[in-house]
Amino acid sequence: MSDQTIIIALLATVILTFTASRLWSGPRSKARRQALLSNSQERLKTITAELLEKANDIDQHLAYRGADGTRAEKAKLGTAMNDLVILSETLPVIDHLLEEDKLDDCNQMLSASLRLAEKIRRSISDIKHTLALIEDRSA
Repeated sequence: MSDQTIIIALLATVILTFTASRLWSGPRSKARRQALLSNSQERLKTITAELLEKANDIDQHLAYRGADGTRAEKAKLGTAMNDLVILSETLPVIDHLLEEDKLDDCNQMLSASLRLAEKIRRSISDIKHTLALIEDRSA
């Protein structure tokens, strides 16, 4: 056998092995990816509920406390609440994308939702910090 024949045979073997492994692992890989996305979506639901609870606590604190200088915090909280509404509206869309096996779209929607959740978390943390400073100043 010539060197070219051996190289062609090796390349064909590598290509066939690669193709066979992709075909064999395809369904498992898709199922694994769907499970990971589903798990991430469940975590997002939990995070959304916790953020909503924290935002409600701050809102009640601002309403009953009547702290001075909280106009900016009320505006920030309003923006965070609006973002929370948007975030909660994405949850059924993500459910639908998972049911339809549109995993790439679901992944993109989850990523965008998690970025929004992080923005909300930072806003709530900033508001809490500012309120703590105001209370320390007034005490």
